[in-house]
Amino acid sequence: MEKPNKSFFLVRCHVNLLILLTLTAFYYLPGTVKCEPYSGFSTGSERLFVHLEKLVYVTGESLKYKVYLLNGTSPDKAPCSKILYFTLAGVEGNTRADWRINLGERPVSGSFTIPGDMKAGIYVLRAYTNLMRNGPVQQVYAQHVLIMSLSEVTPETLMIPLSGDTVAGTEPVIVQNGYMLKLATTKASYTVNEKIKILIDPDFQQMPENNADLSVSVSAVTPFQELIPETDIYACLKRETNHSEITDLPCKYPVENKGFILTGRIRHRDNPAPLSNAKILLSVTDSIAPQILYTETDAAGEFRFYLSSIYDNMDLILQFGDQSRYADYIWEVDHKAIYGGHLSTEPVLLQQQSVAFLNAIKDLRLIEAIYTSEKPVMKQKSGVRDVKYFSPPDFIIYPGDYLELVNFKEIADNILPDVKLMIRNREVTLQILNKRTKLWQENNMVLLNGVPYTDLAYIATLGTKDIQRIEVISENLLLGKLTLPCLISIYTYDNMIPENFLKNNTFTYRNLVIPNNPDNEPIPEVVPGEHDPDFRTTLYWNPHVILSGKETLALEFPASRFKSLYTVKIRGFTGKGYPLRADTSFEVK
Repeated sequence: MEKPNKSFFLVRCHVNLLILLTLTAFYYLPGTVKCEPYSGFSTGSERLFVHLEKLVYVTGESLKYKVYLLNGTSPDKAPCSKILYFTLAGVEGNTRADWRINLGERPVSGSFTIPGDMKAGIYVLRAYTNLMRNGPVQQVYAQHVLIMSLSEVTPETLMIPLSGDTVAGTEPVIVQNGYMLKLATTKASYTVNEKIKILIDPDFQQMPENNADLSVSVSAVTPFQELIPETDIYACLKRETNHSEITDLPCKYPVENKGFILTGRIRHRDNPAPLSNAKILLSVTDSIAPQILYTETDAAGEFRFYLSSIYDNMDLILQFGDQSRYADYIWEVDHKAIYGGHLSTEPVLLQQQSVAFLNAIKDLRLIEAIYTSEKPVMKQKSGVRDVKYFSPPDFIIYPGDYLELVNFKEIADNILPDVKLMIRNREVTLQILNKRTKLWQENNMVLLNGVPYTDLAYIATLGTKDIQRIEVISENLLLGKLTLPCLISIYTYDNMIPENFLKNNTFTYRNLVIPNNPDNEPIPEVVPGEHDPDFRTTLYWNPHVILSGKETLALEFPASRFKSLYTVKIRGFTGKGYPLRADTSFEVK
């Protein structure tokens, strides 16, 4: 018999004790652990910087970014966390958006489409790992951005935060530990549609390495840019951390160095009393094989699941192992959002030039919306499934190969000899013959499209027109501490779970993951306009510029018809983890 996947905790009863003990070692109950100091697992050991394409957006646009996550105690070593969270929240408590991405070994880039219903105003974009949530909110990356709404009149007054956790910087050239980056354009001004050329000169003095990973943005200068300054890459990474205090803190939020950790709490519906020692199942709707996980709540009613990438962009279905007992309890899932609190603000009256700029930005967004066709949504690739639960089932039946049978009782009576379905006084019971014990065992749960399902009355209505495949396991199975007396797994043609069952018996959590730009996606050196007339306010965005050697790097791109002062911003890190920054500007007349 093929060995089951250890992460699924589903094994046959006659598996030997050694394998059962091994599975138990991977079954993890939630609790508080201590963060290891200076090992990449302490709360102050990660530093983060995000380079944004620009700082002024219109709803419906893509907020493009490059993420640099560093090991704060050892910049030359890789960071531990593999999951990153973003929060975009209004400073006045208006609408907000949250999303997460998966990180790799190298800096990643991606984009997030700003929802069309977000209200106009200044927002705070925060980025952080789960480990960073243990420390103060001031330790996470934060940047103020302005979002304009197409459905609202351009405001003449902006509510500007008086204080916040962003750190600005204005120096055009930065020298750090002998590392310097020079940036220049071939001319101070260009005409419409003229090709612009920028030169990046890596002047690496006394530097043991000669490479750097950079991102480059060229966008129109906002007339009131002093009201929303850019977070400085150096000040962001140099924020002081008291390691003696941090290492003594309990690590309530563990490092997500393998994958996403889903945590939550179960309490009584009418009071804060927690539900302890509850058996919890996590599953997803699937047409190939079940992907079920098991855990239990601790004394505080908290639970925890460790999820691989195969659970990304899926509805996670949480339910009790014994559903009849827990109707009076509710689920509280940790959404991993950081709330920085309400920032004090003051109104600032914009000059006529600034209002005209914002109106132009909105008009250009409308033009882009007209000319730009909808692009297909890029789907996140799921992980490789190398192990199925049932290896193999005792038998598999495809009801469509037989004559039409109108319900599951007819299917059981005619083509499932080891299964009995009985209906007495409107009560449905299901029995399966255990081939090892030769006993008929009552089964109160089946798997419907990979999800534990207890509404046998609904199963009784399914016929050959509904069911694509039936798998039968004729021996007892262990699912964590649950014993399943044999099992039937049913897959329907529509691969759906009835909404009433989900609403009344489960808690569903949407595990949405925004895909990153593929590392091998080519970034063109020349970015022409996609249509004519071309009024791009971002002339160039390249999140993957690699410096190697000591030769000057040249980047070229055309100017658009939007006449303005433009700024070139380069942000990045050397191969050893030291930050680099350079800025320059030019004009399109």
